[in-house]
Amino acid sequence: MEINFFDIATTFKPERGDLLISEPYLPDPNFERSVIYLCEHDENGSLGYILNKPTTILFADVIEEYNGFNPRIQLGGPVEQGTLHFLHRDFQNLSSGKQVHDEIYWGGDFEKLTS
Repeated sequence: MEINFFDIATTFKPERGDLLISEPYLPDPNFERSVIYLCEHDENGSLGYILNKPTTILFADVIEEYNGFNPRIQLGGPVEQGTLHFLHRDFQNLSSGKQVHDEIYWGGDFEKLTS
């Protein structure tokens, strides 16, 4: 039996929580050489966050009040870049957020994140 590794259209159906890796030479600069964590995928469309495009901007550079948590901001997702989103595993303390997969949540109480 011959296996065609490039014919994934019939075998792969993306779901929330999947990691997507772009084609090496994808011409779209938004997704070129990107690893994307898929948070939504349904009949209304898809939404994911690029995990491998760090910026030099720190959390404290964009949020005035924060609790000392000062990670680097990642670039990518959604394509609109004027928003700030976060993925986390701390559902207990942030008290909200949409479960993406197992213990990974998207969004939550931003006030609790910064206090």
